[in-house]
Amino acid sequence: VTKLVAVSHTNGVPTFGQVEVAQTPTGPRLLFNASKEVILSGGSINTPQLLQLSGVGDSAFLASLNITTILNLGDVGKNLSDHAFLGNHWLVNSTSTFEAVGRNASLAADLLEQWNTTGTGLFSDPGANQIGWMRLAPNSSIFQQYPDPSAGPTSAHYELMPVDGFVSFVENTPATGFFLSIATNVISPLSRGSVTLASCDPFDNPIVNPALLESPFDLYVMVEAIKAAKRFVEAPAWKGYIIQAVGTLNSTTDEDLAEYARHSTSTVFHPVGTARMTSYSNQDGVVNPNLLVKGCSGLRIVDASVLPYIPAGHPQACVYALAERAADLIKAAWS
Repeated sequence: VTKLVAVSHTNGVPTFGQVEVAQTPTGPRLLFNASKEVILSGGSINTPQLLQLSGVGDSAFLASLNITTILNLGDVGKNLSDHAFLGNHWLVNSTSTFEAVGRNASLAADLLEQWNTTGTGLFSDPGANQIGWMRLAPNSSIFQQYPDPSAGPTSAHYELMPVDGFVSFVENTPATGFFLSIATNVISPLSRGSVTLASCDPFDNPIVNPALLESPFDLYVMVEAIKAAKRFVEAPAWKGYIIQAVGTLNSTTDEDLAEYARHSTSTVFHPVGTARMTSYSNQDGVVNPNLLVKGCSGLRIVDASVLPYIPAGHPQACVYALAERAADLIKAAWS
């Protein structure tokens, strides 16, 4: 999909009714007509990209790329929120963590055959079977500077997720050694990023600024999560299994742990909010509670980009619920 096309304007209100598609940058453009409405489900990255390519977004920014503004909505591509992910690693006294599979092609083939045949074995394990949801202490000093962004007094600030092996989206697995990872994730972040066009070419990737740990609150939470993970592996149950922490994780100062977090944190691929929902009376935002785009007709968004805040947990179930609600709204609108 390269563009959404407004087919008419009534009293200054555009009606979207066509979708333009192409297979290559220089290939022919084909138009598909919507009989009722256009439903956009590009996700939190591609939905704002496609809206901006279609002339829906901040008019000043669109003009800078010579895109004619069809609908001036300044919030398109803003409010990007994601869970900051950090894999923390300990060398362990074992030879059966996931590294054993990655370094042994025959073992990997046998395990794959076992899973395909019986649905059992190591490949039936998702890798992380326990998750801890944790809050900062209520008297944490950070609350003197920043409001609590969590949904309530029992909603998590961070997540601990043990994994039987080396897990990171920014570091390669070491060639030797066997590892325990405890992923620390900032679950209720204050940081907000953006998705903007790099050019008016729909085949160019957009510019994604995830703004991970940009807020000092989020960095504070990540450091507290790291320290909680370190305390966890100091429990007597780990004696004889944990050999040592890897790299800067050995540090005992908040400053060193913060620097370590800045260099090793990545997305965990939970982006939301770039076409956020607001109330019908609110002039900000991108969609109304019925998921129809504000200020136009015929265009509805159904994906995680409409969530105004990131869920304090893995968002998959929330996206399912959103989709079910959208289905009811669409059926009610056209029944």
